[in-house]
Amino acid sequence: MAHRPTLKQLNYLCAVAKFRHFGQAAKSCHVSQPTLSAGIAELEDNLGVTLVERDNKNVLLTDIGHSVVARAQRILTHVDDLVSLAESAGKPFTGSLHLGVIPTIAPFLLPQFLPRFRKKYPDCQLFIREDLSANLLERLRAGELDVVLLALPYPTEGLDVEHLFYDEFLLAYYEQHPLAEKTPLLSRDLQGRDVLLLEDGHCLRDHALEACRLSERDVTAP
Repeated sequence: MAHRPTLKQLNYLCAVAKFRHFGQAAKSCHVSQPTLSAGIAELEDNLGVTLVERDNKNVLLTDIGHSVVARAQRILTHVDDLVSLAESAGKPFTGSLHLGVIPTIAPFLLPQFLPRFRKKYPDCQLFIREDLSANLLERLRAGELDVVLLALPYPTEGLDVEHLFYDEFLLAYYEQHPLAEKTPLLSRDLQGRDVLLLEDGHCLRDHALEACRLSERDVTAP
């Protein structure tokens, strides 16, 4: 009969799943490697299944291991939310806040946002991570981030989304460019022309291609 796991055991398992290395996982959990290994073994005994396959070179999750990790991450996220709820009951924005933001937004919003936030919530320790949208949302779902600033539209299934503002979509070209003579300028006028965009992986690149109905062969790499 399976027994309930502890939060510590689930945390150990999620660390192993993240690093695929017992030593690095133990370091991230601030415990010794034997302690972490023993915790994983106890978790497997409690559940009656093998979660991690070990050999001299690799650390792999079993099929049931992947499923347990996905549920464990959600459980740990809910526990963190519970702790945050308790902390904020007496005073909002106390403790820590982990914010993710994409590089195309950070330089414009953070210089205005940070001074006001620090002044209004001096007891909140703010941690900021700048990365691509896909990486930030992966960390958000894993509970490593509390909130993410990104450009919509973007797949956000299962997440709470709050629209903040609209931004202008502009085309820049030199004064003597043939497009300067086009009035009005339509998106189809860009077909077959070289367009300078952000590198692959940035959501704003995909937004621009979709809005202008461009294909990759029309795009010049930055």
